[in-house]
Amino acid sequence: MQRPRTTRRIVLASQAHGLPTPANFRLEEAPLPDLTEGQVLTRTICCSVDPGTRSRLSSGASYAPPLKVGELIDGFSVGEVIESANPRFAPGEIVAVGGGWAEHSIFQGRGYIQKIPHRRLPLSHWIGVLGVPGMTAWFGLKRVAALKAGDRVLITSAAGPVGATAAQIARSLGASRIVGVASGAEKAAWLKSECGVDEVVDYKSAPDLGAALKAASPDGYDVLFDNVGPSMIDTVIPLLRPAARIVISGQLADYNATPGEAVGL
Repeated sequence: MQRPRTTRRIVLASQAHGLPTPANFRLEEAPLPDLTEGQVLTRTICCSVDPGTRSRLSSGASYAPPLKVGELIDGFSVGEVIESANPRFAPGEIVAVGGGWAEHSIFQGRGYIQKIPHRRLPLSHWIGVLGVPGMTAWFGLKRVAALKAGDRVLITSAAGPVGATAAQIARSLGASRIVGVASGAEKAAWLKSECGVDEVVDYKSAPDLGAALKAASPDGYDVLFDNVGPSMIDTVIPLLRPAARIVISGQLADYNATPGEAVGL
């Protein structure tokens, strides 16, 4: 295969206000310079579209700096090494990297880049349950919540990759009750049969979300693993037990809110 000299990538064309539109993005062609010592060139096989990326498309404060107009849209990817100036990586190897939305990427050989050791699982798993979403669930429960056997756990956006992984980890760590918040009978059935969730509360159909969450765990909750945002946290705070812990993992409900629209604590 001839080494490409250019690549296509998606960059930020304009900052998003409210729900992003195609006009906020631009597809462009960019040069691929020769590698310097330690660098690795990969061809993207698949890349992630993460909810947290939304917060970087605007100028407001977030867990990561906002993207500037013209910058590559951030994200994680799985790619094949097609050229290497780094002894740790050889052409033909498959890696998981922080590549962004581009057909090719050049890496310094350090930071978030790991070899994928086998092909027994779909490659997309390495930017899902075996990637940052999985690590978010693991460290959120282990390090932030310090979850212990017997804890009662509430997980919001429970059917997403982070929430569903958190449910399974909580079950393996000995949680006594796990309640998930999701929408629809199909998601509820999957969470119960595959993820070890005891009860699912449908936030769209529950006439009183607070009352439904209390009924799902009458003794309250020791851990709230929240992927939704402040309004959900406000609803759950009265249901928390003494010494309860809140893991603020995501802000799904507020990512598209304009300044002044966000509700809650």
